[in-house]
Formats: sequence, structure tokens, C-alpha cells
Amino acid sequence: MIPDFVKNLSDEQFTTDELKLLNKGFSFALQPQSQVAVDAALINIETALKQLDDDDVKVQIRCEAADKINNLELSKLTGEMSDNWKATKSLIEKKDRVVYTKADKSNNIVILNKSDYIEITEKFIKDGQYTEVKKDPLLGMIRRTKDAVKRAAEVISNGKFLTRKLHVSNPVLPRLYTQLKLHKPGQKVRPITSNINAPTEKVAQYLLDRFNEMPNKFESAAIKNSIEFVDNVKHLEINENEIQVSFDVESLFPNVPMNIVMDMLRDWLITNNLPKDEIEQLINLTHICMNENWFQFNEKYFRQDFGCCMGSPLSPFLANLFMSNLETKLKVESNFPRIWYRYVDDVWAVIKRQSVRSFLNKLNNTGYPSIKFTHEEEKDGKINFLDLEISNLTSIEKQLIPGVT
Repeated sequence: MIPDFVKNLSDEQFTTDELKLLNKGFSFALQPQSQVAVDAALINIETALKQLDDDDVKVQIRCEAADKINNLELSKLTGEMSDNWKATKSLIEKKDRVVYTKADKSNNIVILNKSDYIEITEKFIKDGQYTEVKKDPLLGMIRRTKDAVKRAAEVISNGKFLTRKLHVSNPVLPRLYTQLKLHKPGQKVRPITSNINAPTEKVAQYLLDRFNEMPNKFESAAIKNSIEFVDNVKHLEINENEIQVSFDVESLFPNVPMNIVMDMLRDWLITNNLPKDEIEQLINLTHICMNENWFQFNEKYFRQDFGCCMGSPLSPFLANLFMSNLETKLKVESNFPRIWYRYVDDVWAVIKRQSVRSFLNKLNNTGYPSIKFTHEEEKDGKINFLDLEISNLTSIEKQLIPGVT
């Protein structure tokens, strides 16, 4: 029986072999058919190594690649492997008509008609805080990013090394794609921009690494995944006068007030006793990463006018900083939930039944007009959160929801 991890919402029909292959997930890779594939891989490796300056690193990469290739068994096109190659070819041939995408917050693969996918995504852009621009903004992004890095290098230690480290060869404009929210009613999507090789990609990653290394962490109710969540709550008990509630921030990233976040970031960096001029340059680099908020979709160019830069490796950190500060502010209130865990923009909470409405009203009147919460209360003593079904009758148990891992 084929696992039900593929949601085909298109008009296209798929064979059993095609569905089996899709159910392996996007991370599945076919083994090389022949020496030709290995030769192509070697050429790609050598091309990439030309971008590196460190000869020792080049030698290490070549040795590791040689070791992998020596241990590689070239596949014979028989049985299941042959079926996989044939299914791959037929799935590629269908890409003119359909789009394969990952569902939001699950491992499901969603198949949509290409025309439907474009229509849904363009509607999201039209309804959101985005502006279409006529000219390709890439050259301006490159110039402004280089200028910001150059200024920062004059203050931050190892500045010359930093300039080389943060240089992106052959930069490209970020591309937007969307993930369908199967766990939400209607055709709601989560927007993501692919920042791979974007002018600000390495700057954002550098900042994220610097911030994560800071010794003075800020308080946060954020969890990394469902495994950590279960570890934290599996022995908790819910009182008779309490109820499970999930709170959800509507489109968190595009609605984070970045001017407020920059002040929060500056205050936090000050607590880490960094020099004032270094703090200002880190703030400036963060600003360039968030402000250079351009992307392309369906051969059109757009600018995001508000919020965190979608797809930037730095955005989850900044969104968490904002939410953590908001949570700290809310905790002084008398009716704050007794238990509160958050995964990005989804919250699982345990709160007194009579306090749900008043607390939701407080969430939607925090002084940040762009931040709006929705909520869902438990039904029959159960509620879904991430890929879990949680019961208030027993200790927390992990149960897979059909179609979710």
C-alpha cells in the first residue's frame, strides 16, 4: 500500500510508480546510472573549488569526494531502481502542467495544476504588502550590499577577511515560491523566497552565526521541533478548569514591525557588552539584509514593503526575538496561560476556560497593529499542534495525524 503523503490537487493522473517515488520525499536521490554521472559530478566539484582561495580546503574536499566515489556502487537499471528512473522522467515531463511543492509544516508533497499554483500565489502577492517593480533590482542589491559590508569591515575585527568571506559569486535575485497550508481551511499559503546565491545570503548567515554565539541569550518560549515539545510536556496534567488552545499569528514574517525589532536587537546586543561602533555596524548589516527585500515570481519583479525578508536565514531569529519580547511583555498580565509553547508562529497553550476570550482580545491589542492572532480550542478533549494530536485526558502522547510525519 502506498503511504498517503502525496496530496494530488491537480487534474493530472499519476501511476503507482510515480506516487511511490514522490512518497520518498524531495530529499530522495537516485543513484548514478553510469560513470557519466560520476564524471559530471567531478566536473561540478572542480568548478566549485575554483571559487575557494584556501588550498588546504581544496585538498580536503577532493580527498573526501574521492573517498565517496570509491565507495560508490553504480546502480544497475533493474527492478525498483529502473522503475524509479522511469518515474522520474515521466514526473519531469509533467512539470509543464503541474507544480510539485512541499506542504507547510509537514512532509506532505502537494501537486497543483501549474495555472492554479500561479493564480494562488499571485493572489497572495496582490492581497499582501508587496509592490511590483518594472526594472530588475539585482544590480542595485549587489551595490548596496557591497557598500554595507565595506563599511562594517572597517570596524569589525578581521575586516579584510570578512569582505572576502561575505562576497557572493554570480549573485541572483531571490525567487518566490509558496507552500500550501493543508492544516488551514481555504487555500492559504506560506510564502518563501529562495535566497540561495542572493547578494545578502552570506551576510545574513554571518549575522545569524554571530548572534547565536552571543553569551547572553534572550528568554524565549520557542521550541525547535515536535520532539522537543513532547519532551517538555509529556508529563504535564491539565486541570478541570483549563482548556487547550492553539494560537496562530497570521503571516508572522511579512508582518513583523522591523523598526521595533531593530530597537529590540540593539538593546539585546548592548547586554552582550559589544563596542558601540560594532553594534551599529551589526545593526546596519541586519538592516541591509531585511531592507533588500526583492524577489521575482512568474517573470515579474516585486518588493516586500513590510516585515522580515522571507527566506533569509536571519529572519527566523529576528521573528523569534520579536515574539519573545512580546511574550515577556504579556507574561506580566494576570491571565497569561499557565503553559505556553511556540513553534515559530504557532502556539500551544493551556489556559483557564473563562480567560480564553479576554486573553485573545489582549493578544490582538498589543500595540502592534500588524500582528493578529487567531485561535482554535480543543474539541472532545483533543487538539492538533504541529504533527501531534494532544489529549487532555492522559499524559501527552505523540500520534501521527494521517498524512503527516
